[in-house]
Amino acid sequence: MRIFLMLLALLGAGPAPAAEAKLNIFIWSEYLDPQVVKDFEREFACKVTVDVYEDAESMLAKLQGGGTALYDLMVPPDHLVPTMVKLHPTE
Repeated sequence: MRIFLMLLALLGAGPAPAAEAKLNIFIWSEYLDPQVVKDFEREFACKVTVDVYEDAESMLAKLQGGGTALYDLMVPPDHLVPTMVKLHPTE
């Protein structure tokens, strides 16, 4: 439920209603129920793209390679948050 509420909050900060709403998420594999994504897409007419990672090291490697520009929402492990802030200030 907490994930769904975060997604809902981010939708309001998205593009103008005339544009197709899109949400790109980078999250642990098997962390987000696919049914939640389907329900969210249906209710808010928003295309959700979920990209997953298997471990903290692979997440960090992708983000260091320029991946931060690809995602609207990233769900890192808590121990990586300080490192991520140093590498790319959060918005």
